[in-house]
Amino acid sequence: GLKRQDSAALEAAIRRYSGYVAAVIGNQLGSFAAGEDIEELASDVFVALWQAGRTLQTEHLRGWLGRVARNQAISFLRKQRLQLAAQTLLEAQERSDLLRRALAGLSEEDRELFLRRYYYNQTAEQIAQEKHMNANTFRSRLARGRQALKAELQKGAIQIEDLCAESV
Repeated sequence: GLKRQDSAALEAAIRRYSGYVAAVIGNQLGSFAAGEDIEELASDVFVALWQAGRTLQTEHLRGWLGRVARNQAISFLRKQRLQLAAQTLLEAQERSDLLRRALAGLSEEDRELFLRRYYYNQTAEQIAQEKHMNANTFRSRLARGRQALKAELQKGAIQIEDLCAESV
């Protein structure tokens, strides 16, 4: 029936194997399994069966459906992971842009102090010594700079503690 693209044969295959196909997809998706995703992927499997009808080279329909279902689920997961990775990169870029704009609002000297401390990880004592400053003066300038940055970053709903965690 399927090789002649008989719709009754397709309906019979759907009735017989839809539970199996859904189970294969659900097992592949694991914790990512949402009911509507499983349904959509299962219908994609039966569309593939319909399209393969004339050229289907198997007497083992269950095995063929299982392979197609597994491949559909793996493709779906790969796309989900790529979208998640892209979203994460985009968010990191947005944070980076916001931080760059906030840093631009500091004086040149304060910006240098910030970069030395949080980007180059120099100690407060090291920076104070190189800049010929008292270490306490350096710490209070850093604290004022953090307050200014905090105000700017909160406009973009980013907590400064996420960017430069340090107890002073």
